[in-house]
Amino acid sequence: WGKAFLFSEEAGLDGRRVLFLDLDQVIVGDLRALAEYRGPFAVLATDGIACELAGGGYNSSVMAWEASEFFRPIFTKLSAAVLKYVHRFDHWLEMNVKDADLWQGIAP
Repeated sequence: WGKAFLFSEEAGLDGRRVLFLDLDQVIVGDLRALAEYRGPFAVLATDGIACELAGGGYNSSVMAWEASEFFRPIFTKLSAAVLKYVHRFDHWLEMNVKDADLWQGIAP
C-alpha cells in the first residue's frame, strides 16, 4: 500500500513521467521500451504470471504514468475501509484505473 503515496501531491511528482519498478525486479535487458512509454498509465497484466492467483487483473510491479491530479484519487480515496476490505494495492488499482495499457502488449 506504500505505492499509493506515489500518487499523492506530497510525493512531488506532478508533471513528471514516472516509471516505477518494484525493488525485487531482476532486469535482464534493455529498458528503453519502458522508459519511452508515453501513454496515460501502464501496468503488468496478471495473465501468465505464475504467482498470481487470477488472470485478467493488474500487477503493479512495473508501472508508468504521467503524474497529475487525475490519478490523485488512488491516494486520496484510501480509507480505513479500503485498507480493511481490499486485499491488495493491485486490486485497488483495478478499481481506480480502467483500461490501463498492459506491458505485455507494449514491451513483450
